[in-house]
Amino acid sequence: MKKFKTSVFIVMVGTLLSKVLGLIREVLLAQKYGTGYISDSFILSLNIPTVVISAVATAILNNYIPLFSKAEKESEERAAKLNGNLIIIFFIISTILVMLFMVFTKPIVKIFAAGFDDNALQYLINLSRITIFCMYFIIMAHILRGFLEFKGKFMGTAIYGVLLNTGMILGIVLSSVENYQILGLGVLLGYILAFIALFIIAKVNKFSAKLNFNIKDSYFKDLVVLTIPILLNDVVWQINGVVDKSIASTIGEGYISAINYSHYIVDMITSVFATSVVTVFFPNVIKTFRDNGIKAVKHKTNIILKTIIFVSIPCTVLISVYSEAIVRLLFFRGAFDENSLHITSVAVSIYSLAIVFVSMKTILFKVFYALQDTKSPTTSAIISILLNIVLSIAFVKPFGYIGIIVATIISSMVSTFLLIRRFNIKHEKLIDKELWKNIIRVIIAGVLMLIVILLVNKLTAGIFVINELMSSIIKAIIGGICGGIVYLVLLFIMKFDFRLRSGESTL
Repeated sequence: MKKFKTSVFIVMVGTLLSKVLGLIREVLLAQKYGTGYISDSFILSLNIPTVVISAVATAILNNYIPLFSKAEKESEERAAKLNGNLIIIFFIISTILVMLFMVFTKPIVKIFAAGFDDNALQYLINLSRITIFCMYFIIMAHILRGFLEFKGKFMGTAIYGVLLNTGMILGIVLSSVENYQILGLGVLLGYILAFIALFIIAKVNKFSAKLNFNIKDSYFKDLVVLTIPILLNDVVWQINGVVDKSIASTIGEGYISAINYSHYIVDMITSVFATSVVTVFFPNVIKTFRDNGIKAVKHKTNIILKTIIFVSIPCTVLISVYSEAIVRLLFFRGAFDENSLHITSVAVSIYSLAIVFVSMKTILFKVFYALQDTKSPTTSAIISILLNIVLSIAFVKPFGYIGIIVATIISSMVSTFLLIRRFNIKHEKLIDKELWKNIIRVIIAGVLMLIVILLVNKLTAGIFVINELMSSIIKAIIGGICGGIVYLVLLFIMKFDFRLRSGESTL
């Protein structure tokens, strides 16, 4: 339990620092370029090298731990051969993808930005021809991360995003409208720095790789079999994001950036807490399943879900109510004008409703992967993503960019319920009676928290008149404190189970 908390704390601090730097990156980008074609192109250029290779890298990370565990148990040399084989194979794959992109750059980037004119498209082409080389470092870094997480060393995972964002921030600071290509160089620098740091930490922890090329290797075959469903899942998710941004590009200038800024704010919450917990929880649940079976996995999953919901509900309320104050504090300066403030704050307010479902989905995906069931989450993901694309196309005309966000929320909700249903069918009822009681308590407390905050906002209207920013911050602090107190007190009165335990299981 103590080691679990320590590991979560390390990852959480690293993730928080990474997100803060990422937020600074977004603030600097918004200040210098606003919501125009350069910022839109920069955001899209980040997606292009990750559409395929990040999906592969994530899939490898999910399957690497159990496979490396078997290889190391066989012998250290066998484990080293596995590492070396993966490095060579994915270096070759990355090289082929980079070469194809360089030859067919324009038709490929048009897929990412269907609404861009020729002038805007040239920005994207020039930036993406730099960022595409990030592929090499993304895949290698994920192999090293898998090794370190298997060893229970989470410092590499914690600093990965920190160094990545450091490079990007440097690129934004040094760039200008005339020299916007430096934005792409900053992205590449960030991935290089992150890879170097992971390599050093891995070597300290006795990482070894015996370079060889063998596509017939039994462990590699197992990796492919397990990876294909995850890869399909992640590719579809990436394509879903590309489709969303491509649809947004048809609305007009700046909406891609507005959706991206709102996504980043909401993602801070899910990443700092949900992703940090699941990073440590994943190796833990693999061992639990191996040693104690499915019932123990269910108990531990209930603990995590209860904790995630407990944190997500008040975060949703606060972000939804104070979206304009948050966006004003973070982005309202330089080229980020009143129009940018309006469209982004509305996006943040609506998109915050997805926090609970995105967080739960993150946990449930890892549970299925730990059980070496990669087909179930892939099936649910494909269904929800197809739904998201259909709804985005249907909603964009009557509701504009808000329709795209609503489609994302609905698809996240559907994905979560499909995963729960699949677990119930294949194993046993996932959400037990006690967890349902705690969920109902949290929802009731969350609704009353919202009412209290709205009343506090009404009572404090016109009292703290300094300037718009300071007034918004003061009201948000007062409302947040009052709402938070009410939320906790109500949960205490309703006997919410604050303990990290479920049944006979503890973390």
